[in-house]
Amino acid sequence: MAVKTIPSSLQSEVCDLYRDIDWSSTTLGAYEYWPDTLKVLVNSILMCPIPEYICWGPDHVSLYNQAYVPLLSHKHPRALGQPFAKVWPEVWRDLEPLFLGALGGKTWYFEDNLMMLERHGFAQKGFFTFSLSPILNEVGIASGIMCVCYETTGVVQTQERLDEEKRKFEIIFENAASAMALVREPQHYFEKANAAFHQLFRGRPVIGRHFLEVFPEFQESHYLQMLDHVYSTGVTFRTSGERIEWIDAETGVLTPHYLNLSFTQLLHNGQVQGVLIDIVDMTQRVLAQNELSLAREAAESANTAKSAFLANMSHEIRSPLGAIMGFVELLRDPEIGTDDVTQYLGVIERNSHQLLRIIDDILDLSKVEAGKMLIEWIDFSLLELLSDFSSLMGFKARENGIDFVLRAATNLPDFVSCDPTRLRQILTNVIGNAVKFTHKGQVILTVSFHEGRLEFHVEDTGVGISEKEASRLFQAFGQADASTTRKFGGTGLGLVLTKRLSQALGGDFWLQSSAVGQGSTFIAYVRVESPQYSQLIHSSRFQFTTRPQTSAAALDPTFLDLNILVVEDSPDNQMLLEVILRKHGARVDIAANGSIGVEKALLGKFDLVLMDVQMPEMDGYEAVRFLRERNYDKPIIALTAHAMVEEREKCLSAGYSDFLSKPIDRIKLIDVIKSQMEFR
Repeated sequence: MAVKTIPSSLQSEVCDLYRDIDWSSTTLGAYEYWPDTLKVLVNSILMCPIPEYICWGPDHVSLYNQAYVPLLSHKHPRALGQPFAKVWPEVWRDLEPLFLGALGGKTWYFEDNLMMLERHGFAQKGFFTFSLSPILNEVGIASGIMCVCYETTGVVQTQERLDEEKRKFEIIFENAASAMALVREPQHYFEKANAAFHQLFRGRPVIGRHFLEVFPEFQESHYLQMLDHVYSTGVTFRTSGERIEWIDAETGVLTPHYLNLSFTQLLHNGQVQGVLIDIVDMTQRVLAQNELSLAREAAESANTAKSAFLANMSHEIRSPLGAIMGFVELLRDPEIGTDDVTQYLGVIERNSHQLLRIIDDILDLSKVEAGKMLIEWIDFSLLELLSDFSSLMGFKARENGIDFVLRAATNLPDFVSCDPTRLRQILTNVIGNAVKFTHKGQVILTVSFHEGRLEFHVEDTGVGISEKEASRLFQAFGQADASTTRKFGGTGLGLVLTKRLSQALGGDFWLQSSAVGQGSTFIAYVRVESPQYSQLIHSSRFQFTTRPQTSAAALDPTFLDLNILVVEDSPDNQMLLEVILRKHGARVDIAANGSIGVEKALLGKFDLVLMDVQMPEMDGYEAVRFLRERNYDKPIIALTAHAMVEEREKCLSAGYSDFLSKPIDRIKLIDVIKSQMEFR
């Protein structure tokens, strides 16, 4: 019999179903026999917009409203009036104890409870918030259970997604390369900061502190105002490469940093939560870029200086070369007088030496820069060196119309151990420079000695050096000013070479003071050792006298009554060597290349061989190795245009007995030949 008492005002698909079902065929029986309590509750849930159901009687017959239908899915409408265990068999085992507890008077409440329900023909995971309450009759016995049930699957899954996103954000936040921090509330308290933030501002307590507590040095800066502005307006603040200084809490040092900085407002459900601070530390990149820019500028400057140097060097080389070529041309005149010949030859000799000095300076600087300068520590008389040098510089100073004064301390040792050649080179460069740039007045050299340190003060009353010029004074390939080269000449290598040589001798060289138009003071010092037999130089003894050296060239030339083979491809050098050697009593044979030289050396009876290194057909290295492999034991002296230390070592390793660099110095040539023959 159909239900006739469901109010007609209740209109829904479930209400119609209640009206159409023949309840007498169910365990509840006909509607008119239902307890009044049940009738009231059914009408109540049918009017309720929230999902509710009633489980009545010992079979827990299900009575539900329209809002509960979506939870049932395909189980509706068959579920209405059916036992709960039959409707939901997949969860009955878990819920039966709860039902029994509710019938015993207990109330249950579960929030976001996970259940696997069969809906739409397959099992689905769902989350439900529900309560189970006993329905008591007039005598206080539970006749059924009232259940309010919400499916929260969507809410839970949304929350899970939010939690996952939050977890990912936390991972990204914590592991971000940039320094990140979250400040909350208008007061800007630090809620969290990642590892990069703590590293950037190491030593500062951050969490839970106000912005100015963490950064008191920013009290007067605009950063706090920008935080306020971003928090209140939502307008993001960004700055790029800004230079910011703060005190390193660990070192106490005010340190500059270059930062990309941004403040971004954080919202949640439309409510302002705080400001995200994001900082990218660009310091190392900016410093690297600055270094790169400086290096580029230095390279460009060096390139410009080198170009200027090469142009100047071309002038310096061409000037003596032009004089040599010009006077050689004049010597061709058949009507030239004897006096003119002598004068012209003097000009050629002076310019040849000048050309050689230029080349030597370049080679010396390149050797020092490459760390291949050969330093010889030998004992020598400091007294004689200063005496000879004083005589030379006194002559040059008089030529320039100025005075040269040497002042020596009374405690100078007579003999010292150092490299006399390099020491003389240092003094020549410094004093020579001072004399060149001084047109009136004097140049004073003061020499002092203290605990192995030999120090030279050079004062002049010359043109002086400006502050700008002084900054590039010791740069290779540059003089103080381009006009200096035009006015005074020179390669611009002298002071650079002097500094490098001083350092190679354990000392240094620098400009002490200078004033434009008044003069300059330079200081150089080197380390020396004092031999045991050294005597102190007393002022009363400081009257220099030169002691001329005796060389092999001054001896009777007949001591070189030798058979010498010259292996040289240049006809001019062949002729030069033959003339020199014949004048000293030698018999000379010539070979134009290595192949001919090897053949003549093996077949002839020569006391000594002079052999060029670079030749056609067979070069000197190949030729000397060929001879040594065949047990040729006569001295073979290398002739080469290379003057580097490594070239000497290469020649000796190949089998040469000694080494001479071109242009050939006559005295050195004879001395080397004599020294080789003394061992025979």
